[in-house]
Amino acid sequence: MRYLVLLFYFVSSVCFGQSASYKDSSLSISEVTVPFSPGIVHDVQFKLAEDGRWDLLNYSNGPAGVRKVRYGVSGNFCSGYCSTLLEVTKVVLLLTRSASFSDDGQTLPTISANTLNTEESWNSLVKLIDFAFFEKLPNGFGCPGCADGPIYFIEIYYEQKYKRIEFEKETDVVEIKAFYEKLKAISDEQTIKFNQALEKL
Repeated sequence: MRYLVLLFYFVSSVCFGQSASYKDSSLSISEVTVPFSPGIVHDVQFKLAEDGRWDLLNYSNGPAGVRKVRYGVSGNFCSGYCSTLLEVTKVVLLLTRSASFSDDGQTLPTISANTLNTEESWNSLVKLIDFAFFEKLPNGFGCPGCADGPIYFIEIYYEQKYKRIEFEKETDVVEIKAFYEKLKAISDEQTIKFNQALEKL
């Protein structure tokens, strides 16, 4: 954090825009461009010290802080492979299918497949994430799992934080529609490839 303060003072390539406010000796800036990774930091707060220095209080990495995203659906009292989990990281896409039991009462093995993720795909997903907003969402929407209905969920691992939401219907998450539609598109694509691979076995 000290490096960010020094750069703010001495490096001309550090700039800020969009919105800034000053109150009670505290400067808040919505977005600051810096000449090092992650390139842009968000929600930056500086405090004016008695000796005239600006001390950095806090900032977030924005999309760069996202470590992992998980999306899944499970069915209650459902036989066969009714549970699907997609785990997305910057490096890999991991799809897992699991079941409680089969029609004949036998336990089915959990099966999974992974593929390398691309930087383009990862960036197109995480740029749609506003974790500060996501973190404030209710933990549940509708009535997930009621009347033997499905339980959808999304988990985001951001820096050292974690947030999970569950919902009954895909239309319940209109607040994060763009992000959800992108995440579901990735899941649908991986599920098609997964099923095609199973057919070849």
